[in-house]
Amino acid sequence: MSYVNLTKSYRRNLVAKLFEQGKSDAEIAYLSEYSERWICQLRAKHERSEESITVLHKPGGSVCRLSPENIVELRQILEKGAESYGLEGAFWDRKRIKYVIEQEFSIVYDIEHISNIAAKINFTLQKPVKKDFRQNEEKVKIWTEETLPNIKKKFR
Repeated sequence: MSYVNLTKSYRRNLVAKLFEQGKSDAEIAYLSEYSERWICQLRAKHERSEESITVLHKPGGSVCRLSPENIVELRQILEKGAESYGLEGAFWDRKRIKYVIEQEFSIVYDIEHISNIAAKINFTLQKPVKKDFRQNEEKVKIWTEETLPNIKKKFR
């Protein structure tokens, strides 16, 4: 959980306690750094529904369809590498991870959501290194170590 989420959670709990103490909307707005209008709307919702503030204003978003066990299994598959899964090239990108999730867990996600899943398991998406197969390694080394520095010296 990030610092921002902790701060929001703290502020929501503070608002709930101040409601219980009978503080005015202006006082609550000042202390919680929310707008007075938002506090007024929140109080109206709270009074209508008889629910707590923290339940009414929990962070949004949909529930992850992958179970915790599936997430652990996905992480293990990704750690083995793409080639061990039968894919050509040793990299993972969003399309490949989406394919693995569909094949292993029969769950279909939008391609945009795959980054969120990768972040959840602390996995960074990888891009393949593009390299010309005709490239001569020795000539490249000579160019970067000798020729390029000499050119830069001339223009100083």
